[in-house]
Amino acid sequence: QDGFANQAEVVASLWAYDALAPQDTLPGLSGVLIDFTEGDLGSSFNGTWDVTVKSTFAPIKNNVYENLVKAALVPKTGVFKGVFDHPSIPGVKTKYQGVMLQDSQTGEGAFLGTVNGGKVTVSPAPVAP
Repeated sequence: QDGFANQAEVVASLWAYDALAPQDTLPGLSGVLIDFTEGDLGSSFNGTWDVTVKSTFAPIKNNVYENLVKAALVPKTGVFKGVFDHPSIPGVKTKYQGVMLQDSQTGEGAFLGTVNGGKVTVSPAPVAP
């Protein structure tokens, strides 16, 4: 106890980037699913992006991205970020940002809604049959 009523789990991962071999930054990861939840959205939404040979996120041709969400990964640092049209804040682009964990090839981030904070989760995209 000692004054600490809440406990939290901390997960970390070293991020290593080699400019001469950027494809080794996220080996075997060909696509990501980015989920947006909470943050006064009304309902959650998601989108899928390709992971390029240079370990960046690229929109998939002919995909329609709900709430006009855009996503990018900075391969040198592991930071992902982007914007979307928040359904409760018309005419304003909502920014989000987070970090990828290289060991698990997943990421988490956040955005601000009208009153509450929202969560952004990045996970490997399901492989099409």
